[in-house]
Amino acid sequence: MGPAQGMRLDRFFVAEEEAGERTDRFLARKLGISRSLAQRLIREGAAVVGGSPAEPARRLRPGEEVVVSWAGPGIKPIPFPLPIIYEDEAIVVVNKPRGLPVHSAGPSSRPTVVSALLARGPLAGGPADRPGVVHRLDAPVSGALVLARTEEAHRSLVQQFKERKVLKEYLAVVEGEVEVEEGTIKGRIGRDPHEPWRMGLRDLGKEAVTEFVVLARR
Repeated sequence: MGPAQGMRLDRFFVAEEEAGERTDRFLARKLGISRSLAQRLIREGAAVVGGSPAEPARRLRPGEEVVVSWAGPGIKPIPFPLPIIYEDEAIVVVNKPRGLPVHSAGPSSRPTVVSALLARGPLAGGPADRPGVVHRLDAPVSGALVLARTEEAHRSLVQQFKERKVLKEYLAVVEGEVEVEEGTIKGRIGRDPHEPWRMGLRDLGKEAVTEFVVLARR
């Protein structure tokens, strides 16, 4: 089933422990949507199980493939010129422009990387409000961003980031005096409780290791 422009494609395989679950409950849980919305998607023919149109009450069998082609809740595809670095059936890599957010916190008429890519084709994996996203860049930051077009690609990319198999390099202008020429910053990075858009070292943040080198001084 090939998704139309502006649609996202989600593909799931039923695990042993999920066998016997109703199709509508399975989709609601996997997509992070209400059961009534899952039933509506099924009634509209958006879901396929094992190559056949899905039925809400059908009990799933282990190993079956469930495919859904849908718009995604709260996301309006918005055509926007994105510089594409690389693209195939599994992933897309964009050169995110400065000032463009990766995704929106809710329904929005402003373009984001996700809404712009949905206007080109499907994205898959992850929460329904940010399909395909495996890592982010802050809105003011430009640079390479990879997103998944399939569930399999999303799982693989998430695992690679988790296992630190992905090397991320940044160029930054820093205000203040850096006393050494190179070094390593280790700690937990989290949001500032008073300024949520600002990140810093926090006791409850995620563990991070950053190696830095000073390239020039002004």
